[in-house]
Amino acid sequence: MDETRSGKLILRSIPSKEAEEMVVAFLLRFAKNTTAEQMAKKVKHTPYVLSSNIAEEKGRKIAKNLKEMGAIAEFEPHTPEPEFDQYTPEAEFEPPAPVLEAIRTPDTTDLVQSELSSPQRAKPKPDLTQERPPTSPSKRLVTALVSALLIVGLALLAWQLFRILTP
Repeated sequence: MDETRSGKLILRSIPSKEAEEMVVAFLLRFAKNTTAEQMAKKVKHTPYVLSSNIAEEKGRKIAKNLKEMGAIAEFEPHTPEPEFDQYTPEAEFEPPAPVLEAIRTPDTTDLVQSELSSPQRAKPKPDLTQERPPTSPSKRLVTALVSALLIVGLALLAWQLFRILTP
């Protein structure tokens, strides 16, 4: 891993016009294809990031030079990214064993042990062939009335839309 640190070079502010002229002249030495007017316009809008990835030594040196000219500049080192452990399947979470001591009785011990040792716990499937209990006549009447009201409402909506959309 590379031991050289890097960071951001930020121009926070320029308090005076004389300092601004010196800073613009200084920065023009490093900027390629930039005019003095363009640079002056950029440094007026502070804070201005001069470099987002600059070596620490160089960044601190430029910040020191800018401070000597009257500007407020600083070098902010990048924070190191946290190193995470590599994922390994062995490191998966193992759920805790169920606490069954409190509910275990002498006649259910074998049943509990067989449930724990089986890889898949079988859930009883509902019997779909059973008939549903009969519904009350009032529930059927309410269902029929709500359905009829819904159909009438949709028909009315369709009729209104038809009147609006046809000339």
